[in-house]
Amino acid sequence: MFTINNDVYLKEVDSGAVLLHLDSGEYFSINPLGLFIWQQITEQKSEAEILSAILDAYAVSEESAQQDLKEFLEALKEKDIIQPAA
Repeated sequence: MFTINNDVYLKEVDSGAVLLHLDSGEYFSINPLGLFIWQQITEQKSEAEILSAILDAYAVSEESAQQDLKEFLEALKEKDIIQPAA
């Protein structure tokens, strides 16, 4: 599970969503898969649960889903958008 930085806001748009980090002033566009993962994070799901949800919702291989999930979570951590829950 992950904790979302309190200074991050999400705005859904036609192509996915935009995350705004108020502290840094940066914003990030995320595609529909990124938005799906974000929704799973807000539901306090573990990384394994998120992977399972991706596999249920999208026609992708487990290897591809796992790689996409890992890269997305790492990007969010690097930008201080999420942190692993304590």
